[in-house]
This record gives sequence, C-alpha cells and structure tokens, in this order.
Amino acid sequence: MLTMRLSHVIISEVGRDTDLSLGDILHPHEVGVYNRLAGYARADWLCGRVAVKRAYRDYVCKQNLALSAVEVANKRNGQPYICNHADGYCSISHSHGQGLAAVADHPIGVDIEKIRPHSRELVDYIVDQRELNVVARTIQGSTDQLVTTVWTIKEAVMKALGFGLAIAPKSVVISNHQKGFYTVLARCKTRVLEWYVYSVVCDGCCFSIASLLSYGQPKLDWVNQSFISTATASDEY
Repeated sequence: MLTMRLSHVIISEVGRDTDLSLGDILHPHEVGVYNRLAGYARADWLCGRVAVKRAYRDYVCKQNLALSAVEVANKRNGQPYICNHADGYCSISHSHGQGLAAVADHPIGVDIEKIRPHSRELVDYIVDQRELNVVARTIQGSTDQLVTTVWTIKEAVMKALGFGLAIAPKSVVISNHQKGFYTVLARCKTRVLEWYVYSVVCDGCCFSIASLLSYGQPKLDWVNQSFISTATASDEY
C-alpha cells in the first residue's frame, strides 16, 4: 500500500506557527527563485514550499530538521523534487493563500483550487457530461464546487504524469467513484494508466490527491495543519 505524507499550509494574520521567518524556510539556493517572483506570487509559492518541506520532514521522521535545510527544485518539465532524495516523489500546489503538498515513494500529484465560478467555455474544454454526473453524485455543493472539484481531480493526475497542462484535460477521464476514491483513466504514450484520486473540500478550497491505482488505495497521513504569517509572506529577502 502506498503511504504518502500530506501537508496543508495557510497564510494567516494570527495563528499557530506564524513566527517563521524567510530564513527559517528558504534554502540558500531557493532565495534567487523567491526574489525573481512578482510580489503577489511570493505568498502562494511560499505556502507550497512550507507544505512540501513539512511533509518531507514527517516522511523521513526528522521532526527537528530545519525547513531551510531542505532544498526543493524543479525538473525541466516543471515537476518539483527534493534535492538529495532522488528516490522519492513530491507534488506541490497553491491557491489564494493556501498550499498543499505530498511526499511519497511512488508517483503522486496534488492540486488545490479556491472554489469560484468558471465559464461555460472552460467547463466544455475540460470535462464531458458523463464525468460531471460521476462527481455530482458524490458532493452536495454548488455548481462552482462541482466544476472546481473536477478540475482539481484532473490536474492532480496531469501533475502526477509530469505533463501538467501540456495535455488536454479531456484525455484524463473520471470513470467512477467507490469507497471514497475516484477512478481516473489517463493515456500516457501508448498505455492507459489508472489512478486513484481522493478529493475533499476544506477552507473554501478543493483538494485532490492522485496516486497510481496499481499500488492500491493510498494511506493518507496528514501533517498537522500549519500557518505562516502575512508579514512573513510579504517580506523582502
């Protein structure tokens, strides 16, 4: 059974764990990336980095490991990886002041999106009616929540594949829902890969976590929800 560590981080004006400084969070090699980001993008990026570093620290059972000692970089296709941990996998997502990340020993993908309205054109581009019906049977929310959930399910799988938005969302098909997980089919070159996707709504956002079906339903171990302050998120380094 696949076990993954998951972490959720929120920017908060007041809250627990808000005394982190940028020096506590960033590895020296990450400072340049942070400084190149536009001011509005820094907060979300930082949430994602804190989330993946907390998940990694829990994954390797080193709770005293400084976040700044963990370096996260990106491959040419954009997929993140943890330096000096070549055998592991990680995935990061962030949206509107919240970050979600996962670390595991098999391919995984996560996505978080704030629930909001979507145009009819976008809906037609990403999903067909049969898929909408599969998801609609599992949630009791608004149309906005339905479409956002569908989007995060598909993007989590596309990120796990390493393609992201380079492939058409309709090539990733939501086929079923059973025992709390969606079954999703995705064509990868000459093969069709099957994925389990767990999806949940929390704090006004949809979270989706994807892992290969061949490894069985994953055991999801959540790190305690944590916070970083608005002051830290807007700091200059």
